[in-house]
Amino acid sequence: MDRRQFLTGIGLFSTGVIAGCLDDGKERPETKWHQQTVPSSGVRRPPTVVDDMVFVGGGTGNRYVSALDAADGTIEWTFRTDGPVVTSPQVVDGAVFVGSEDGNVYALDAKTGDEHWRVETNGMGWSSPTVWDDIVYVGGTDATVYALGTTGGEKRWQFETGDQILSSPTVVDDRVFIGSNDGYVYALDAKTGDEDWRFKTSNHVRSSPTVWDDTVFVGSHDGAVYALEAGTGDLLWEFDTTVSERLSSPTVDDGTLYIGSWHGTVYAVEAATGDVMWEFDETEGPNLSPATVAGDLVVFSGWQDDTATLFGLDATSGATEWKLDTPIASGVTVVDGTIFVGTDGVLALDAEGVDSSADSRVALGTLGHHHEWANSHGG
Repeated sequence: MDRRQFLTGIGLFSTGVIAGCLDDGKERPETKWHQQTVPSSGVRRPPTVVDDMVFVGGGTGNRYVSALDAADGTIEWTFRTDGPVVTSPQVVDGAVFVGSEDGNVYALDAKTGDEHWRVETNGMGWSSPTVWDDIVYVGGTDATVYALGTTGGEKRWQFETGDQILSSPTVVDDRVFIGSNDGYVYALDAKTGDEDWRFKTSNHVRSSPTVWDDTVFVGSHDGAVYALEAGTGDLLWEFDTTVSERLSSPTVDDGTLYIGSWHGTVYAVEAATGDVMWEFDETEGPNLSPATVAGDLVVFSGWQDDTATLFGLDATSGATEWKLDTPIASGVTVVDGTIFVGTDGVLALDAEGVDSSADSRVALGTLGHHHEWANSHGG
């Protein structure tokens, strides 16, 4: 199937994709549009929204990167790789950077989808690329962190950990922070790849670190959230969720850390101390996406198999403002009152009056971001 046939066979689906809303008088988002990208494949990573376009990887079983018009969901272009694309694209300076399970990292033209370059590695998986200055950073299933030049994909350096990397890198103050399945959180020099420090947890670290106020926050499969001093890796505090399961990637907003566990609980924790402010355990499934914070609202999804619910919680109290049932869901990016979330493609929800995502995960460009980050962090 060529590109024209592919696009012709895909149309805008009806907006009746939401059911089971709470009858509580709360004002809930309404569907603006729903676009299926590739049949029977779910987008499981947060969309990236830059220059009025939405960029997504196809998801498990889907070899496409797609770019959609943010206003109406029209597919502007698609690009086919030779393996599933299960990462959030990074979009900076008119280029889309994305990894594929075919082992390649790609740089594409953001307007046309034309390929600028590709670099072959020994393994790509769930680690989403991050761009800082003129370097693309990404982790591989070959246990390696790669630093590639944004212009031609030349390898600046690579660093080997003890196991595969599913965590996405975060870059702050010339340091790359990333987790590995070997149980360590690493801090690497962004220019040279030299190790600054490592911190040992008791299980895999697949959560993507975030940074706020010179502190690195990350979750481990040992069920604990760790706060580490960014310069030294010294432990500042540890919060144990008491269940040894995967934790989502954390984010921080206004001094509060938000993180979900795969047993279905979202925690709001005081970032400075690790004290729990509230817990929310009314999700419909055990798997939780990274949360995003938009104004006074915390938005995240929980799913089990192909059934998912999107939640909007009061950021201060954890009270449910609304919930919406969707077929499949990813993490969320909010831009100018529109909520973008992955389903069997992309769902755009009208949330009038809701601010754009402004939490640390989005502000640092990790796992989905929007134009404010891209316009201030280009190389």
